[in-house]
This record gives sequence, C-alpha cells and structure tokens, in this order.
Amino acid sequence: MVKENSDIYQKRIQKVQEFLRKENGVALVTGNLPIKKTEDQVYRFRNSNLFFLTGTIDQDLGVLITKDEVFLFRWKKVNPVWETCLENERALATKLGAKLIDESKIWDQISKCKLFFGDRLSSWSGKFIQKILDSQITSLREKPIRVASVEEILIPLREVKSEYEIKIMIEAAKKATEIFKSFKNLVRPGLSEIEIRNILYSQIYVNHCHPSFDAIVAAGKNAAILHHTPTHKRWEKNEPLLVDFGIYYNDYAIDVTRILFIKPSSRVREIYEIVKSVNELISLSLNPEKTYNDILNETKQLLGKELKKIIKSFDIGEVFPHGWGHSIGLDVHDPSSFGLNKNSRIKNGMVVTVEPGLYFRNKQIGEAFGIRVEDCVVINKKKNLVLTAGIPKEFKDMII
Repeated sequence: MVKENSDIYQKRIQKVQEFLRKENGVALVTGNLPIKKTEDQVYRFRNSNLFFLTGTIDQDLGVLITKDEVFLFRWKKVNPVWETCLENERALATKLGAKLIDESKIWDQISKCKLFFGDRLSSWSGKFIQKILDSQITSLREKPIRVASVEEILIPLREVKSEYEIKIMIEAAKKATEIFKSFKNLVRPGLSEIEIRNILYSQIYVNHCHPSFDAIVAAGKNAAILHHTPTHKRWEKNEPLLVDFGIYYNDYAIDVTRILFIKPSSRVREIYEIVKSVNELISLSLNPEKTYNDILNETKQLLGKELKKIIKSFDIGEVFPHGWGHSIGLDVHDPSSFGLNKNSRIKNGMVVTVEPGLYFRNKQIGEAFGIRVEDCVVINKKKNLVLTAGIPKEFKDMII
C-alpha cells in the first residue's frame, strides 16, 4: 500500500490559489448531497474534486479556498447516535494548513470575488448558489398554484399487501434465512467489520439477491451507533456483533437484525434476552386496533420494565432512541399512513418490521454495546405471521 503524502494536498491547494490570484476569485468545493434511491435510501457519491484537494471522503465537509487562505467547514452536522463521523475536521484542517470556518461566514468570503463553485445539482456548494439564484424568481410567488402529492393516492394502495405480495415476501424471507445461515458458518473472530460485511454480501449475491440497503456490521461499542458504517475494527471474542441486513428478492425487500456472540458476558446475555423477548411479545401483540404510538409506548414500557431489574436509573429515550418498526414491501421503508401520522392505526394485511433495541454508549452497565433484534411480520387479525421466524435468534444459536 502506498503511504499517503500529506504535503500533496497543500501543494494542490497552492496551485489553485495561484489561479485564483490571477482571477481575483475564490473556490468553493464541497461533498455531494445525498441522492434518493428510494423513499428511505440515498446514494452518497464521492465528490472527486473534494477528495483531490483534501483527501477526505466525508461528504458533509467543504473547503473554501481564497487567493491567500484555506477554510474548512462542515455543512451538515453528524448525529453521533445515528451516524458515524468519518472525519475529524480539526485534524484535517491542521493537515491542510486550513482554518475552520462556520457555514454562516462563507458569504462574507465570496461576496466580492469571482466564485468558482461545484456542480449545482449534486453538491452542497451548488445548492448554496442555487438559493441565491432562486431568490431572483418571483413569478410563482405572484401566481401561486395548488399542488398535492401523489402519495395521497398511493399510500392506501401500497401499505396493505395483497395475497400475491405476501407470497413473494414469504419466499424472500426464506432466501434471507438461507443467506444468514450460510453467512453465520463463514464468519469468525478476528475479521474486521468490513470483511464480515463482504462475506454477507457474497452470500446475498450467491443466493441471487441484492442488498436492499447498506448492511450494518458493528462490533462491540460500534453497535451502539444505530447506523454505523463498517470499519476496519476487528471483532473481538468478548464483543457482541450486530448484523442488520436486507435483501431484495423479486423486487420485494426483507429487513433483519441479529446479534452474534463468541464469549459474551453475563450482562450482554441479560440485555439480549430482554430485547429478544420484547421482539417476540410485540410481534404477537400487533393488531389493527393499535396506533403506531400505542405500539411504541408498549415497546418502551416492556423494555423499561425489564431493564429496571438491571439498572436503577436510566432514560428509556436514550437507550432506545428509535421507533419500534416500519412498513416494508417494495421499499425497505414502504410508504404508510403511520409514516405520516404516528396516531394512525396499523392495518390488517400490512407487513412491518419489529425491531426493539437497547444501546449503551457510555458504559452505563459496565460495557459499551448495542443489541437489536428485528423481524418482518405480516399483520393478521387471527394470528400474525413472522416472515423471518426461520432465522435463528435463540441465544444458544447466536454463538459462533
């Protein structure tokens, strides 16, 4: 592997500055905006210009170059509960010889110079300039038109699945079961999160499926980050491994989360059993008489009741910071009435995920880790069908 030469980025920036002096200009280059793949999934394409000048792949950063100075800024703040911060901007600024600047101060730097900015359709810098251009448009303000979303028509049609759709999803769940079982036989301690994710993907493709979202593979404390991005961290014997993956099979999605162990502590096992039992209770109790919020409150109460036996004091919103589940079908997060209004009732024939979890980021119980158990469930007035019941989740079956 070629060792990175940190001077290369400063030299490239200096060449940009030479050009800017001739033009009396400034250059604004930022990471790309997320581009929607589906309602719940986005692409984050790397901005090669930003990488060329800074060496970062963090698309939430930007660099402002003047003829004499370099400024680095973060245009989108990272929520450490939901996202992994890919770059320490202070350390990167030091490497580049740059100053940190607040987004609100950018206009002061560019307002009196010729501006060279990124693609207006894909990058934050383009969006920034587009706002300025849009301020000149007045015609629609003078002659407003009425608009409505097509979702008003399609949500009622898509949220309740037909018998045909459910049959496809049953087959998709069987595929997910085969994938997980073969994957479990291939992973071992000492592999990195990225290596484990790649093994998972290999089994998805071998089984003629496609990932329905970027799989989450998180070892130990990383499992407490809800949408962790897999890293080179290796899976240690005393750590739980959270694997949240989805597949597309015949255009329908399945979403599953399981936890693998090697030599788990008794405390980790206690938390796992709590989460698994709540997963099973909620899966059975779903019915059309309940709203999304009813189920959320029930999930919190069940988790909290059991957790009190282990921890005297805790904030349930901190250790369980997400919802109990979501509609699933053609999209991993299929459109639904409760997606718009949490007081809407769930409906017979809907397919939803049930995914309680408990996350400990600050070693409140002696260890930092996260546990989530997720299944796909068809809501039926007589008896709910757990599509992913074939994927093991008994504690003894989760040990490698």
